[in-house]
This record gives sequence, C-alpha cells and structure tokens, in this order.
Amino acid sequence: MGLGFTMLYTYIPWLVGFALDTAISKMAVKLLRSLMTSTLSMVLGYPTILLAFTALVVPGGSDSMLAWSLASAVLVLGLGTVKIVSYWVVNESFPSKKIALLLYFNAIVMVGAAYATIIMMKKS
Repeated sequence: MGLGFTMLYTYIPWLVGFALDTAISKMAVKLLRSLMTSTLSMVLGYPTILLAFTALVVPGGSDSMLAWSLASAVLVLGLGTVKIVSYWVVNESFPSKKIALLLYFNAIVMVGAAYATIIMMKKS
C-alpha cells in the first residue's frame, strides 16, 4: 500500500512526528527527557508500521476506501500507543490525560503528513 511505503520510506512524517513529540513532552518534562522520549517513540514506531500493515487484509483490495480508512485507524492507534509507552518508559510515569491526547493527536498529524507526502509525490 502507498501509505505504508510512505510511512516507511519517507522522512517527512517522521520529522513532523519527532518535532511534535518533543514539543508535547517538553510541556511536562525537561528537554533531555523530551528528546529521549521522542527518539524512543521513533525507534518503536517504525516496526509498529510493519506490524500494522502485515495484519491488514481488507475485502475490496488495498486501494479501496475501506482499506485506506482501516490502515489510517490502525496507524493512529499503533503510533499513539507507542508514543505513550515511550513516554512511560523514559519518564517512569504515565502521561497526564492532556499529554496522552496530544500524543495521539501527533499520531494523527503523522498519518496526515504521510497522506500529504503521497499527494506531493503524485503531483511531481
């Protein structure tokens, strides 16, 4: 699927995710812990994408609207959960509800950045 390849092989969603992760976790912890949280989130997020797409078989083929919707939902849930786990591992405490919601929002922005990258690549 195009979304999976974009998430795996382009840097734009990862740069956006790293920057937002750092900014979000900086609201609750010091800069060094924030950078460590963002880095661990990236390291754990990459295999999450592989697992999300290997488990996804949808009627209608990989280019159907249902496949794109399910892939997006699985990516958001997987990446958001990885971001929360990364925060917990590095900072030894669960994030507040506000930070947790912002981390899931960051996962949504990463998937949106992947879609934007696909559109930009099709235009060029």
